Amino acid sequence: MASENRRDWVDTVSKLLIPVVIFAVGLMFSIQKDRNDRANQQFDRESGILKLAASSNQTEKTLGLKIIEIQQKQGKFSADLLPVVQAISQGRPTDTSTQAAQSILDAAAKQNPELVKQIVATPVNRGSRVFLQITAEEQKPDAVRSSSPSSDRWVSR
Repeated sequence: MASENRRDWVDTVSKLLIPVVIFAVGLMFSIQKDRNDRANQQFDRESGILKLAASSNQTEKTLGLKIIEIQQKQGKFSADLLPVVQAISQGRPTDTSTQAAQSILDAAAKQNPELVKQIVATPVNRGSRVFLQITAEEQKPDAVRSSSPSSDRWVSR
């Protein structure tokens, strides 16, 4: 009789425990699937933005940078977009897309100081650098007169 009571108790516990275990495993699976779905959506969104921002069409590039700027203002700027924005910021200084990319980088750096560490030292392209080749020492005074006062580096050969 004791073995029958014990068997009834094991049967009862197993009948209750099996649905609980199935529910827990299903819940864990659903949570993981939701995480994967969100990551895939984020990837698709960023891929679309990158395609726009890296486009050779100026209108698409402007649109992509505007979307990145909006994300940055909302605090959703992804560090994965940083290399593309940085590459665009190194374009012609007069291009509106270059200026927009530089302002995005500046604002992102102010918002997230850790992001500054990821931004490698890029050449500032707001000014121009002109190299003059001097073949004779007599040409040096003419070159000094025509150069800006800040250029005091000379390479002579």
